[in-house]
This record gives sequence, C-alpha cells and structure tokens, in this order.
Amino acid sequence: MVRSWTQLGRAVLCLALIGTAGHVMPARSQQQFDLDLLTSQQQQPQDSTRRVLVIGDTLSGGLGSGLVRLTESEQKYQVTFRPNESSGLARTEIYDWAETLPSILEANEYAAAVVMIGTNDRRDIQDNAFRSAAWAEAYKQNVGKLLDVLKNQGVKVIWASNPAFADQQLNDDMVYISGLQKEIVEQRGETFVDLYTPLLGADGKYSEMGADETGTVRRLRSRDGFGFYKQGNNRMAQIVLGALQAREADETFEGTTAKSEDLPETPLLARPGIDGESVVFETKEIAEKLEQVAANESASEVQDPVAATPQTASERMFTTGEPVAAPQGRFDDYAETAPASP
Repeated sequence: MVRSWTQLGRAVLCLALIGTAGHVMPARSQQQFDLDLLTSQQQQPQDSTRRVLVIGDTLSGGLGSGLVRLTESEQKYQVTFRPNESSGLARTEIYDWAETLPSILEANEYAAAVVMIGTNDRRDIQDNAFRSAAWAEAYKQNVGKLLDVLKNQGVKVIWASNPAFADQQLNDDMVYISGLQKEIVEQRGETFVDLYTPLLGADGKYSEMGADETGTVRRLRSRDGFGFYKQGNNRMAQIVLGALQAREADETFEGTTAKSEDLPETPLLARPGIDGESVVFETKEIAEKLEQVAANESASEVQDPVAATPQTASERMFTTGEPVAAPQGRFDDYAETAPASP
C-alpha cells in the first residue's frame, strides 16, 4: 500500500512538471531584460558608498570589470558595469542607450557614469555617409542625447576615449570618433579621459605590451589587436578611476579632458596626445623593459596565464574584456585585418 501511494505521488509530480513545462511565459521587453540583469548585479551599498555605472560596447565590459577589481577592497565606490556588445551611437535602432538609460537610472541612484563606446559606429547614419559632415553632426547629436539623459538624473559623466588598435584603418576611425565625442562631452561640462595615449608603445604606435596598474611591464592586449587581458583592463580602470577621483575633488565639476597630473603615474612618451597637446616623459627605461619582456616571452614561448584561464566566451568578455568572436563577414569581423599570431 505504501508503495502504491508513493507511485501515485510520483505520477502527480510528473503531471505537474509536464504542465509547467508546457506553459509558455510571455516574452519580456529588452528594457525589462536589461533592468533584471542590472538588478542581479546589485548589492545595497553603505551610506558613504557612491554608485558608479559603466556603460558602452564590448570594451566597456572589460573596463567595468577592472574598476570592480580596483575598488572592491574599499567602500567608496560600488561599480556596476552593463555592456551591450552590439551597441553604439550611430545606429540607435539596434540599441538605444538614451531610451534604455532612464529605466536603469530609476532603479538606483548613481553618482557617476563611465561611458566607453564607439567601436560599432563606423557605419552610416540614415542617409549620411560615415565621416561626412552631415554624419559628424548627426553623431554629435546622438552623443548629446545620451549626455542629456545622464545630466537630467544628476549623474556626473566620465567619458573614456577608445584605445589604439592594431588595424590602422580601425585605429584612424576610432581617433576620429573619439574626437567628436570629446568635443560634445566637454561642451556639456563633463570629463573626457584619454585612454589612447597612455596605452601606446615606446615607438608611439600600437603595442600589446605596456605597464600594468602596478607599473610592471607585461602583455596588456590580446593578440587579435583589439581586446585586453585582465591586466590591461586593470590599467584602463586605473586611469579612469584617477579621473573619477579628480572629478570628485573638483567642486566646480567643469568639463575638461583629464590631464596627466590628475591621473596615476603613467609611462607616456614625447608625442601628441589625443587632444593634440604634447606630453614628455623619460622613455629609455620603459623601452628597455619592453624589449626584455618580449625577449623572455620569445625564449620561453609561454602563453600569458591570464589569457589561458577563462574558458567560455562570456568569461573572456566579462573577466578579461576580450570581445566574443564575430561571425565571419559581419561588420565587426576583424579576422582578415588582425595581425597573425607569432
């Protein structure tokens, strides 16, 4: 008898599970999905903790993870990063930050937002060809719309430029786009941070090597010429964090490009920065270190341990900031232009 009741119970449970599996849940909107994802990252901060939101495309995910690591040992900042790898400011019909942000900002009160975006923006805006005068005006309007949303919520903005890239055409286009972003960001009284100049090599060109957040010279960039390893994300985060702290210390909050004296010490070289101003530092020691590290790597042929740790695409994107490989032929497929691995 006991056995019969047990079997009956199991049968009832199976029927309940089948009924549940057959029920189709209504589809959630993109904004609700984004909000749920953002809420899942949240923890209640202390009263003295300032919330910082990091938004943008693929590279902003790595920057955000670096900011989390650099601030997790103290209670001053609580960083939430929410990248959308397909997003940009040229094609808002794909993903519209200005439309999505109000719901995100209503969920929590943020003191500052870090924006890093642009790698998906080498495309026409409606009938305006990329790099045309009309395109530039339309693009700056979209930058302004994003800034307006943040300003209306009382959120201070730290806007990070794109770094250098191995592919020369991509690099030139990103310098152009960052220049447009800088113009509007400073006009609106916000802070623009140059991540291009500090991450160049000793010869003033793109390099996979550089000084990390501790000053140790090592490999910062992935071999695809686009992404960053964990230590590279930490280095970007260190520069942005320095700008954020400088912004907080300045009660006037006037729009400015973050200057080298506001940021952590960095091995900049005697060359013009992204804003056209010259910066001069001693380069002999850093060049010697770069050569020694490169020689040691060639001799040992040991891969960077940070690059070998993540196994899944999501781990590579959110932990090291490396972009997920694009399908062949898509606009962001750089497989043909990326330098071959040694």
